[in-house]
Amino acid sequence: ILLDNVLFITGYSYLTMGSKRVLNSVAETLKRESFSFVIQGHVCCTEGESDAVDRKTNKKNLSIARAKFVYDFLLEKGISKDRMKFNGYGESMPKYSNSTDKGRSKNRRTDFLVL
Repeated sequence: ILLDNVLFITGYSYLTMGSKRVLNSVAETLKRESFSFVIQGHVCCTEGESDAVDRKTNKKNLSIARAKFVYDFLLEKGISKDRMKFNGYGESMPKYSNSTDKGRSKNRRTDFLVL
């Protein structure tokens, strides 16, 4: 499940205000469901690197920091930690070629992998 309109501030694992509203809605839906899932963070365009640099920590862990932020957000909204895991994949799992603007924007994403 691709989380459309869940956007982060460039270089950080902080959500935009609009994205918090989207995740609030996702949390309400998840409360009515019972499936388990993995939150997958992805970044792109970090040529020669395994992950983008998180400007908060100066570490190359932006994809995992973003996945954990979503995990923590959902945990705070009442989603059980027994249902969720999170992983960061850097640029290792692109959906599109990074040679186009569309590819670069689609490869910066957060997905849910339903287990």
